[in-house]
Amino acid sequence: MGLLAALYERERSGLGQHVPHDTFRCADGFIVIAVITDNFWQNLKEVVPCAEFDDPKFDGQPGRWKGRECINDTLNEALSENTCTYWLAKLEARRIPCSPVNSFSQALSDPQVLHRNMVVDLHHPDGAVTRGPGNPIKMSRSSEESFSPAPLLGDDTDAMLGEILGMSVTEINSLKTQRVIA
Repeated sequence: MGLLAALYERERSGLGQHVPHDTFRCADGFIVIAVITDNFWQNLKEVVPCAEFDDPKFDGQPGRWKGRECINDTLNEALSENTCTYWLAKLEARRIPCSPVNSFSQALSDPQVLHRNMVVDLHHPDGAVTRGPGNPIKMSRSSEESFSPAPLLGDDTDAMLGEILGMSVTEINSLKTQRVIA
């Protein structure tokens, strides 16, 4: 079981006052559906036809709230029969608020995430290039962003021991000689 599936099984993420407003399992992943008005409910009934949903008691939010377990279970069963892409297209066509639940790799390769420079290349002094998180804070008057890779092993040892811990150069050199530090 993947991380997303494990989290899904552990705790649902629904918004308390709206039903259905939760994460639902599809054949290949998860989607979020947010039915926040009765109109969205009517549209959802067209997208996911289930006899259980035709009961008039579910046409209003109070009835859906009382029947939330039945509704969520029925939706999970119906949605699991096809892919996230399939269901999202149908839901979006009926203007029902929905979204995929992305894995880390999907989220980090999303075109908007990349456009906003939220994943950046970090050039290491040893020549390697790694990817790291960008700065989520963007300033309108400055497009200047600078990123540095993590220091190499031992790069900041002398400064940390000397400036922060107050050790003398002699003490630091003694630790190096004893191979306590690099």
